[in-house]
Amino acid sequence: MNSPMKNKTYEEIYGSREAKEQRRVRSETRKKLWQSPAYREKQSIARKGRNTWNKGLTKETDERLLKAGKKISKTKKGMMAWIRGRTYEEAYGVKKAMQIKQKIRKLRLGTSLSEETRRKIGAAESGEKHHNWRGGKSFEVYGIDWTPELREQIRKRDNYTCQMLDCGAVQTGRKFPVHHSDYNKRNSDPLNLITLCLPCHTKTEFNRNYWENYFENLKRRNECVYSVGQ
Repeated sequence: MNSPMKNKTYEEIYGSREAKEQRRVRSETRKKLWQSPAYREKQSIARKGRNTWNKGLTKETDERLLKAGKKISKTKKGMMAWIRGRTYEEAYGVKKAMQIKQKIRKLRLGTSLSEETRRKIGAAESGEKHHNWRGGKSFEVYGIDWTPELREQIRKRDNYTCQMLDCGAVQTGRKFPVHHSDYNKRNSDPLNLITLCLPCHTKTEFNRNYWENYFENLKRRNECVYSVGQ
């Protein structure tokens, strides 16, 4: 005997408003279940050796996938992802963002893009097309007082330690970069300079407004005046 709910959506069964609540309750219930190691182990044993129904299928070879893809596309048309236009740091905070990026890095280790894919990505994100384009700001020249001696003074002032919160890496071999907090290469006032390790310095190349505020707040939090000789 077939269930009267079979092949029906939540909306058809409960109505639009109640369907949303039913999905929320089910999602919360499943989250709690999957937090249990015993439950995860039980599910792993039950599914061992089983293939998903759509394994090896594509939209071109299976009409069900084609219909599902069109339905999802229609549902999400005009919608914008909540994280779009935001950095991981803005969306999750610096500490959580670092954890997410480490997970992504581990997943990508050992994989490589084809030359054709690299070429397409490069063409799609070059120059003004890149989300971090600042009107050619990276081609600006440094001021005459931006010298190796000044950079070494800043590193020494900062105890050869990355000043980013939750980092604290210590320079042991390669010299750490010295960063302009306001991104003005001609402003080499020690108050505007800060020592960062290479990974943290790379992060500051994206979403510059966020990092300008970050470093300003960092100065206030540490109650530190970045001036050589103090």
